[in-house]
Amino acid sequence: MGVCHPLHSPTYSELIAVVQKSAETIALLVVGCILVAACVANEIYTKRQPIISPRLFKTRTTGALLISNFFHGLVYFAAAY
Repeated sequence: MGVCHPLHSPTYSELIAVVQKSAETIALLVVGCILVAACVANEIYTKRQPIISPRLFKTRTTGALLISNFFHGLVYFAAAY
């Protein structure tokens, strides 16, 4: 973005435009999504004792709570850092 005037803070759309053009950002997002999918598949299909048992996702209430907590943590830590 270069040097900015102290009174000029970049707008949200300016920040998004810079982030979307960054190859590193796009690569990290793609690799992260692939790794999450691989971990989920590993947890479901391995015979070892999984970290999070897939049976927890079979009841709608527990699955909804786990997914809700995941998104809450995602937003919280994104805002915190």
